Amino acid sequence: MALRLHLPGTVRGPALDGAAAIQPAYVLSLVPEVAQAVSDHHVELLDSAGGVVSSHSVTVYEAEEQGIVARSIHANVPLPVEAVASLRLVRGEQTVAERALGRYAAGLLDTPQVEQTEDF
Repeated sequence: MALRLHLPGTVRGPALDGAAAIQPAYVLSLVPEVAQAVSDHHVELLDSAGGVVSSHSVTVYEAEEQGIVARSIHANVPLPVEAVASLRLVRGEQTVAERALGRYAAGLLDTPQVEQTEDF
């Protein structure tokens, strides 16, 4: 188990505009995932000055039913030792979404942690 940053989000298809939305991120104690496959999307964790602390490839999942396509991101990336103030989702060289993070991820340890168990 390790502290990881859980990043849920949605991605619109390229036929629209490819824009994305990042939902609230959570710091969780999780079993590390298998490394993400190479993707044209990656998430950058940023410090308070906007500098990149770390960057991780993320998979965009796609589901289709009766002509309706839904795309989403559910990534768990390592929480770095450095304070993280925000994150951005990048496709190729283009930023498609940004989100400020709460005080826990910014380095203040006053938010409770959620432990993963085998019961759920």
